[in-house]
Amino acid sequence: MSDGNHPPLLVDSPTNPVPRGAAATPRLTVIIPTSCRSSRRRLLQDAVRSVVDQQGVAFELLVVANGPDIDAALLASIIGIAEVTVLQLPQGNVSHARLAGVKASSSDYFCFLDDDDELLPGALQQRVAYLDEHPEVDFLVTDGIVRSANRERRALRDGMAAAIRADPEAAFLVRNWFDSPSPTFRRSTIGIEFLSSDLRYYEWTWMLLALLGRGRRVAVLEEATFLKRDNLPDSISKSTDFLLALPAFLRAVKHQPLSAQLRRGIQDKLAAACHDCADHYLREGKVLDALRWHVASLRAGGWRYAPFFGHIFAAALRRTSS
Repeated sequence: MSDGNHPPLLVDSPTNPVPRGAAATPRLTVIIPTSCRSSRRRLLQDAVRSVVDQQGVAFELLVVANGPDIDAALLASIIGIAEVTVLQLPQGNVSHARLAGVKASSSDYFCFLDDDDELLPGALQQRVAYLDEHPEVDFLVTDGIVRSANRERRALRDGMAAAIRADPEAAFLVRNWFDSPSPTFRRSTIGIEFLSSDLRYYEWTWMLLALLGRGRRVAVLEEATFLKRDNLPDSISKSTDFLLALPAFLRAVKHQPLSAQLRRGIQDKLAAACHDCADHYLREGKVLDALRWHVASLRAGGWRYAPFFGHIFAAALRRTSS
């Protein structure tokens, strides 16, 4: 994959994607996109090790280092691991990195792992076995462990696995069950056209909506196969930019081939996203911006947020009287 003018650089490294005597042809490719910054050292090394330690199935591991802040010593340590192939992209773009990894892979199935997550023992063997036994399935999602500072929980909690099986679209509108360490994709039915190279945020939601909109079939494995770390200090999903980017993303998504159910749900989420932006700006004391986003939430059909205008009006009065 190119970032425009620069093709990915395949770093000259020892490569042996066969784990502990398994057959030479990889069945599954694990792609880890990473900024490879020094602050990610321990997390990235743990992520890589969790893949290298997988047994019972032949795999290839592609680490796609991208961006201008790569720690040369950290990259060298990853290159030195025999089971790893490293690609390097000059531009820092996780969507480009994922796409480059898929293009460079050669197996029947592929999956992604963020550089701060890990696979649990036996994860790849379970995923490949399920997809081999169910050729009608286009992609498989599994349960996992989500770890935050104070607790652990299951990713598919509160009956979400059963809800996905019953109606994956309705389940998504309740809670997004499609997260980077969970799905594994069948290459023969899911190609690079489902991967966006342009989005900075919400690329996973875009991919899921594209998969569902084009009739790709999902199955659920309730075994936990990954560990996801939540609420890390530098998590992109907790940033203000991430919050403010959601309304524009949802407006763009409506041009996808969506079912009537998804279209209604996306419209409802758009109203909620605009309201969240209004609330954010009001907390920052930016009353006009809060009003603008409040009006946008109403125009999107979020009349349930109409009483919020009272908070905006009260803030405006306080500014006038101060």
